[in-house]
Amino acid sequence: MFDVTSIRKKILNDGYYHLKNIFDENEINILRKEIEKSIDVSPEYSTRINSDNIRDYHQYRSHDNIKRTLRYYMFFHNQDKWNETVKKIILKSLNLRNNIEEEWIDNFEYNDIKKKLQDYIIVTKYFTDSGLLKYHRDFPKKTEYPLLQFNILISQPNIDYSEGDFIFKDYHGKEIAIQKDLNASMGDAIIFDKHLLHKVESTLRGNTDIGRWSILVGTRAEYTSKIRLFVYKSSLFKFYKKFSNLNKWKMPSVLLTFNIHYYSIWLTMLQELEIKA
Repeated sequence: MFDVTSIRKKILNDGYYHLKNIFDENEINILRKEIEKSIDVSPEYSTRINSDNIRDYHQYRSHDNIKRTLRYYMFFHNQDKWNETVKKIILKSLNLRNNIEEEWIDNFEYNDIKKKLQDYIIVTKYFTDSGLLKYHRDFPKKTEYPLLQFNILISQPNIDYSEGDFIFKDYHGKEIAIQKDLNASMGDAIIFDKHLLHKVESTLRGNTDIGRWSILVGTRAEYTSKIRLFVYKSSLFKFYKKFSNLNKWKMPSVLLTFNIHYYSIWLTMLQELEIKA
């Protein structure tokens, strides 16, 4: 059993809590292998989509033109299709997060934000020698009570990969590296405020071919509008994104400028349609 009161107190003071060995090695290995199989048969989208009727899907994500991460997005309306071990780990994590947040369930600000956001899961694979995340926040606003998410290591630091530390700044501005400072290992979880500034260092090769994997349970994002959902799922949009990415490398600059110009017109039209809807 968890001492929810102590966990909540630590989070409210520092912005995070480290749970040691919350899942065992066998559970984690099953989860990772099952998710790898699911990724192989899932649809691929070029833009993140949040919807109550979309299949679990994957997406290649990067802040630049280098392939850095593969993300697999999982949604609770699809949980009947999940492997039982996968479901058990995700629901155990989500239930603990919800128990912690129960203390501020009646807070107006918390409820106003929460009702606009979709709960979902992100599994991230970091590509060897290129995988990283720059400093960022998953939620822009500092709230009176935190919106929490549950980050679980599902591969072993210094064995399956090297470097690749998850680093965040707590409420006091102190930079904390979960591997170096907290001795976090596979099966551990970091519960943290979505507003905390955080990053993942460049991931290097380990002693196995597994690489760096993590799963973020109970992350939240606004729903994708129906108009954008239609566009993002269209073959034309997928073609455009692939064409754009290809031509960042191969297209003459004048044609690339032309390409971006018409894409911006398309997005402007899309925004105007959303306003009228």
